[in-house]
Amino acid sequence: MRLALTLLACLLASPAAHAWGDDGHRIVGQIAWDSLTPTAREAVSALLPPGDFDTLADAATWADVYARTDPAYAWANPRHYVGTAPRSEHVTATDANCADDGAHGPACVVGAIGHFAARLNDPALSHDDHVEALRFLAHFVGDLHMPLHTFHLDGRGGTLTPVTYRHGDPKSIHLVWDVDLIATQLAALPGAGPTWTDLAARLEVDLEVRGQSTDAWRPDLQGSDLRGAVTAAALGWADESYALAGRDDLFGFGGDAALPRRYDRLTRPFVDVRLQQAGVRLAAILNTIFR
Repeated sequence: MRLALTLLACLLASPAAHAWGDDGHRIVGQIAWDSLTPTAREAVSALLPPGDFDTLADAATWADVYARTDPAYAWANPRHYVGTAPRSEHVTATDANCADDGAHGPACVVGAIGHFAARLNDPALSHDDHVEALRFLAHFVGDLHMPLHTFHLDGRGGTLTPVTYRHGDPKSIHLVWDVDLIATQLAALPGAGPTWTDLAARLEVDLEVRGQSTDAWRPDLQGSDLRGAVTAAALGWADESYALAGRDDLFGFGGDAALPRRYDRLTRPFVDVRLQQAGVRLAAILNTIFR
């Protein structure tokens, strides 16, 4: 029994701050890439070294795939999420939950997005600094659009809330949103062995159909204070995630509850829009920096 409980605890805690899984982050990066201006695309290409992570889609996974395995980047761990006090009306980024440590900027995802946008925009920094800033920025914008990265549910972003998904073994609802909901969509796509590129293509077709209705998603980043404008926009995106995370129809489960049979259909519109919004907004930041 002790072994079983230990294994369950590890299962629930292990994805503590991941979001969307690698496929989700790649989809965000691809949508952003296809939304860049020619000038921004040329500049971003110059910051994508050949080899691993040589596309914006793959660069968006770097903060999980590489940085999490390197102890030198341990400081980045709290920058994947923003803690929110129970019963708060809005997400905040203060010294209590987003203290600035100086060397690496604010220690929450809201502040980190503004910090790395400013570093990417700073001509005094080195090429390597700009590469790192692009990789973190691409990843953190995706993180913030996963609802549970506002730590609404159970105070740990749903990593302590076990559910049963599709009659499988118990897992955290955070992990279901990280990986399973996108994997289920991929499995339902036509063709032999569809991949994340197929889902990205479908979401981009949907964006084209929406047309100008997506203009409201793009932040207003005009003015001289890019860091302040991006951080303010990120706070708004955090509030969107926080509102979703507070919905009982999406997250009002726990105690090994079996998710409803229709959970995939219920959550799909929200998953799709959050991936689309993250991609469009990441592109808006990059287009502003490299205009």
